[in-house]
Amino acid sequence: MDRFFRYFIGYKKWIASAIMVILIVMVFLIRQAGVGVFSDGFPDSDEMYTFKYEKEYTSYDIKEITGIDINWANGVVTLKVSKDLDRIIVTETSANAIPLNNRLSVDFSGERLNLKWENEVITLGFFDDSYKNLVVEIPESMSKGLSAVTIKNQTGSIYASGLESEKVRIKTGKGTVDARYITSSSAEYGSGSGDINLSALKSDGLTVRANKGKILVNDISAE
Repeated sequence: MDRFFRYFIGYKKWIASAIMVILIVMVFLIRQAGVGVFSDGFPDSDEMYTFKYEKEYTSYDIKEITGIDINWANGVVTLKVSKDLDRIIVTETSANAIPLNNRLSVDFSGERLNLKWENEVITLGFFDDSYKNLVVEIPESMSKGLSAVTIKNQTGSIYASGLESEKVRIKTGKGTVDARYITSSSAEYGSGSGDINLSALKSDGLTVRANKGKILVNDISAE
């Protein structure tokens, strides 16, 4: 009888372990299926949550900002110039409501616009708020004569266009880098895993690195 009970208990443990393994595999497969969706942006949904950070600036205040520094965790980052703007508009978007302790940090102090999100909330990869999209729109008057522009993230594509800056540094760990109509004294573009698309760029010193991906160039003037 004791032998039977030992066998029965061992059998139950084996069943429990098998179920646990199956659940882990299912979660992994579901996450993998979603990678393609979240690596380049969020799916369209009526339930999208958008938080906007806007601040009115006079032309004098805009001229005081000579640098842009973006440090993002996971998600698409877009930096673009809008002709009709008289302010800086920063927008982060998530598939879920964003907790207060997991929203971006916006700092306009000094001469630099600093935007930062490090994703300090531990989600174990199961929640969509581990990915957020960032869009930064700046006035055309501010886009000329910048001293430095730095954009980097861990995963997600980066799009930048219409800038004039002494130094430009754009890097992603996993995603596409797309840069257009940017003039700089020195520029560095990089992707750990993803393509790099460069178009209509002018730079005295240009460095491009794509560890796993293609480098596509069009209308480039560089040394």
